[in-house]
Amino acid sequence: MLYLDKVFIPLELKQVLDLLKGYNVKLVGVLPTSSGFESYPFSLSFLVQCYCRCLSRENHPAYENQNPLMLMKQLIMFYTQFKDLQLKDLIPTNVQVEMTTQARLPSDLEFIIQEAVEYGFQNEEAIEDAVTKIEMYRQLFGTSSQH
Repeated sequence: MLYLDKVFIPLELKQVLDLLKGYNVKLVGVLPTSSGFESYPFSLSFLVQCYCRCLSRENHPAYENQNPLMLMKQLIMFYTQFKDLQLKDLIPTNVQVEMTTQARLPSDLEFIIQEAVEYGFQNEEAIEDAVTKIEMYRQLFGTSSQH
């Protein structure tokens, strides 16, 4: 059994899958249940929940949670790698598992996250606004990193 964690970007995942085609292996993907967002296979809610989970983890191997702005930049960079990708086409034999709560974001937060995804690398303020708004909601619901 070979386990590939979710931190593979599509290019790396395609390379590993191409390599495995030369072997007698059965590939089964475990994909998150997600409604997607525009041309992305993951919802904005999925992105926000991943961000909040990373903030609450200690010693994450890939993401620096002491710097929320850098963390959001990293996650958006990762998220945008999946644009126009159909995960089910990449791994046709798959099982979908609910990895995050299927929840709709508040409209003001959804708009700000959408702006951060679409324009964050040209306009860093969009990412800063997203981090600020998420922290506001985390304080409201008692899960803030600023206790």
